[in-house]
Amino acid sequence: MSTTFESGAPDHVTFELIQFHPLLHDDYILTERPEGYERAPVGQDIVIHDGPTGDKALCATPGCWHSTVGKQPEGWRCWECERVEKRRARVHRRWGQTASGSSAW
Repeated sequence: MSTTFESGAPDHVTFELIQFHPLLHDDYILTERPEGYERAPVGQDIVIHDGPTGDKALCATPGCWHSTVGKQPEGWRCWECERVEKRRARVHRRWGQTASGSSAW
């Protein structure tokens, strides 16, 4: 029965990963750059990922910076602004009910 990595607790299955040790696994350490992996010329920017491409919709609430990928209807609001608006409407509705004489709670 194997034990959890760096603990004495037993595992239900054998541990599949081997902790890398530089002295025990020195055959896997490269001392020279492999062929086909030349350095990029100095001054050239390396782009790993450009991020999502395509349509992007910004939240319609002034001052909100949230956005989503994909087309959204005109006036789309993010989940946070929707939540704030629903809470605001609920509070105004409760205050309006108390002003008219009925109990809001």
